[in-house]
Amino acid sequence: WRKMYAILRASINSNKYRMMRSGNTLFWYRIDEPSVAQMYVFNADSYRNLLRNTQDFIKAMRLSGFKQIYGETHDMNIIKVIEKTGFPVNVEDAGQDAQGRQIYRGTVNV
Repeated sequence: WRKMYAILRASINSNKYRMMRSGNTLFWYRIDEPSVAQMYVFNADSYRNLLRNTQDFIKAMRLSGFKQIYGETHDMNIIKVIEKTGFPVNVEDAGQDAQGRQIYRGTVNV
């Protein structure tokens, strides 16, 4: 965890990465364009709380001027949570990871 913490800390000191927290969920995101970001989720909450936390994150991103947030996962449960947020979501296949699992790319239109 120390190595990961060092990476996260160094990244948020740059102009390209930011982090938000809602409940026990951290949303680390990379700003690709002024209105587009790729998100990474570190979650220690139940899926019910993750839904609420994700809704809070998306609302905050919308208030910050973002139009699209995207991420990749092999966990369809995460995709289902994001689809329940009430924001338009586009899900597409993104190939396979190193373990041969199907990867999905979800794009949220904020």
